Amino acid sequence: VLEENNIISLGNQLKEIESFNNKYSGLNPNLEKIDQLFVDSKNPVSFIEFLEKISSDSQINSVIALQSSLQKEKVSGWQYLTFNISCDGDYLKTLKFLERLENSPYLIEVNNVAIKKSGDSVALAYSSNSVETFFLLKVFSK
Repeated sequence: VLEENNIISLGNQLKEIESFNNKYSGLNPNLEKIDQLFVDSKNPVSFIEFLEKISSDSQINSVIALQSSLQKEKVSGWQYLTFNISCDGDYLKTLKFLERLENSPYLIEVNNVAIKKSGDSVALAYSSNSVETFFLLKVFSK
């Protein structure tokens, strides 16, 4: 009787393992997509290149700086990096940059946005829409 119970238990465990493997193979593409949401904390170069590309595509000048090393949120325990981005360019193009940032393939939280009229007299002579913008980003990492 004891051996029969062991055989039944092992059979049930085998069925559960097969069920898990089937579910996992169906979830694997989604797990890979989720993994791509997070920036590599040890090497955030691809994320910085992404920021440079959307800045260039938006036709604004930007300076990107990593503000702090890896940190953890107190409540959730998620790891993140903090970036400062300062931009200079046309107001509408800066908004285009922000829109691309919000729709990025990364998990980002925009913590602060400050916009002021550009103080550069040369820029003011060419366009009255020239602004300086400062972003503080929290970028979640793995």
